[in-house]
Amino acid sequence: MQPGSAAALFALSFLFCPAIVACSATADPVDSTGLGDDEDEDWGTGGGGTAPPSCTYPSGAYGVQLGAIANPSLSWQGYPDNRTDPASIEVGSYLDCDGTKGINALLVIQSATWCGACQEEAAELGAKVANGWGAKGIHVLTLMIENGSSQPATIDTALAWKDQFKLETAVAADPGMSFVGQGSGEIGLPVEVVLDPRTMTIVDRQEGYSGYYPSLEQLAAKNAGP
Repeated sequence: MQPGSAAALFALSFLFCPAIVACSATADPVDSTGLGDDEDEDWGTGGGGTAPPSCTYPSGAYGVQLGAIANPSLSWQGYPDNRTDPASIEVGSYLDCDGTKGINALLVIQSATWCGACQEEAAELGAKVANGWGAKGIHVLTLMIENGSSQPATIDTALAWKDQFKLETAVAADPGMSFVGQGSGEIGLPVEVVLDPRTMTIVDRQEGYSGYYPSLEQLAAKNAGP
């Protein structure tokens, strides 16, 4: 996965974003729920369930950098795994401290509709899940930050992305760019974050798309055990 080049997000459109390596974006998160004007924020839960009773969400240094723990307050409106009805997806639903939920690795993808590299990655996700990732306990959560007009993503953006690429993995709206961080400057999309579901620690972070996920697959193999 290669780093992206620097350019301004809101001055770009998909016409200027090649479907190779990375699309450049400016990390300027907005304060938004990601819901459309006519949508109800009361979606309930349904993001895959809560952690097993034996699991307590880890405390420590919450953040978006390598070695940090994903903030337990993170949640998004979208479509959980294998569901076509909207629901709240909570980061805590991926906590699997003892492996009883079968989640061995989590890939979070910050994506945008206009990004060609993001489109290339999404087009290949289904085959990766069907041809090994699912059996290995690798889960994927795609977080859409903008639509094709470079406007903040809504739950409709998430549904359109899910339908376009026939994704059975979770997709949600995330105009706040949860795993980018305030003041990060310019970034290369997609941003790919690998989390260890045993501890919810960020173990890898890359900008751009190469089609290879060695750290993700190594983590899944380690957590699957002998």
